[in-house]
Amino acid sequence: MATSSPSRKPLGKLILLAVISLFFWHGAERIFLTLKDMKAGPLPGLKLATYGVAGLVTLVTVLVLLSIGF
Repeated sequence: MATSSPSRKPLGKLILLAVISLFFWHGAERIFLTLKDMKAGPLPGLKLATYGVAGLVTLVTVLVLLSIGF
């Protein structure tokens, strides 16, 4: 009996996407607030740097999960 890998199931991919992206978005928020409190730079630049990385990681995660196939 052949069993399918959990990473090939759509629900499993959705859960992986949620876990990975939420960790990065939470981390981006914490880093942004810390940098803002330290007055490390202009707010638009800080937002772009922190949330931009979280968005990029989310996009890469989506692309990787789609490339695995169903």
